[in-house]
Order: sequence, then structure tokens, then C-alpha cells
Amino acid sequence: MNHHLRNGLSALALGSTLLLAGACSKSAEPVQTSATAVAVTSPSKESTDTTEKTGTTVKKGATTSTIQDSTTVPGKKSTTTAAKTASTGPEFAAEAVTAFQAKLGDFKALEMVIHVDNGNAYAQVQDPAKPANVDQYDYRKGVLEDPAPVKLTGDGDLASNLFGVQEVAWDKVPAMMEQAKTSMGELEGSKGVTHLIIKKNLPFDSDTVVDVYVDGGSRTSGGRVSFKADGTVKKVYAPS
Repeated sequence: MNHHLRNGLSALALGSTLLLAGACSKSAEPVQTSATAVAVTSPSKESTDTTEKTGTTVKKGATTSTIQDSTTVPGKKSTTTAAKTASTGPEFAAEAVTAFQAKLGDFKALEMVIHVDNGNAYAQVQDPAKPANVDQYDYRKGVLEDPAPVKLTGDGDLASNLFGVQEVAWDKVPAMMEQAKTSMGELEGSKGVTHLIIKKNLPFDSDTVVDVYVDGGSRTSGGRVSFKADGTVKKVYAPS
């Protein structure tokens, strides 16, 4: 998996915790639960990009470390031979979602990560033919790559961690991005919105959320705004 796409994610489902492969993110202070942990791992192919997560703070690492759960995201061969010039910003978000839906239809996902700053995205998608299976599809610079299996272990409830791609008001993503930047205020040297993470808001609640992350610039670590799937603000996490 491209090193720009990295993450760890905790999710609670019916008294269990599910961790997904992911992208680098910052998030709020963790909520302590007594849920049984569930690990999610993807087997390596040609290359491996890994992350580790403690609570809800993600740290990039060379190997996968299990805190509550662990995941390894494989590199994959592409299904096409030529990549086009990558778009960025909200245009790339629309492009990536269109590419995923063109291939997969109205899929259900554990997590989607869209890096609007560099033209990389991925979706961890339930296989409708085999509902117990999840595959990761990477979209990089106009190329939709071959899927790689995501290994789920433990006693978590997969169905409770899934959201439907059609739940999200994708047409409101540009407005979400602008509102996120405004909510962060003036950040010296900030590059603006870096990426979006779409997932269930477990273990806090069962909402599907779009977390929009803003670069902190030269003096802060940045922040994020969590939106509900319909585009309304759920919570603002100020720069730190």
C-alpha cells in the first residue's frame, strides 16, 4: 500500500472492538471500553505499509504493533497500465468515489480514506458474494488497483461496523472541506485539508461520519472536523 495511505482505526460493535487498516490520522482522546478486542490483518504481497495505533492516536511505523487490534495493508498490482495526472482537493474526492462505485456499485465498507492532498484513496469493501470477506481497493493517481484480502479475526460483529457508500452526501464534501478549514481558524503555513476518513463513529456512537483533517502548518499539529453523513457538523477537534 502507498505510504501516503496509512491509518489505524478502532471500532466497537455489539460489545466488541474492530480495527481496520487505514490512513494516518489524528483524533480525539480515546474512550475506554471493556470490549473484547478483534484484530484485522491483511497478508503481505509485494510490499507492506503499516501503522500502529494507541487509543485513537495513530503513529506511523515500520512494522505492525498490536495495541487493541492490528492490521497490515499489502501493496498490490494495478489493473491498468497507465496512470493519468492526479487531481487533488474535492475534485479528487469525487473522482475516487466515482471510480470505486463504477467498479463496485453501492458497496458497503469498513472504512474509506481519501487523501485529497496527493491523489490517493482506498476503500475496505465487503464482498457481497461472500459477506464475511472484506477486500481493500486502492485508487492512486487515476489507477484502481487489484483488491487485496483483509483478514478479520476475533469475535467482533462485522455488519455493525459497515456503512453504505450511498449514505454519504458526497456532493457536500467541498462544503465540508471549506467548513473544516474555517473551523480551524488561521494556521500559519497550513496546506489546508489533507484527507478524509469515512467510517462508523464507534465506539462513541453508531453514526457514519466523515472526518475532515486539516494540516496544522508550522505551529500546530492540526485538527479535524467530524461531520455526519448528511454533511452537518458533529464535532470540531481544534488544533493542538
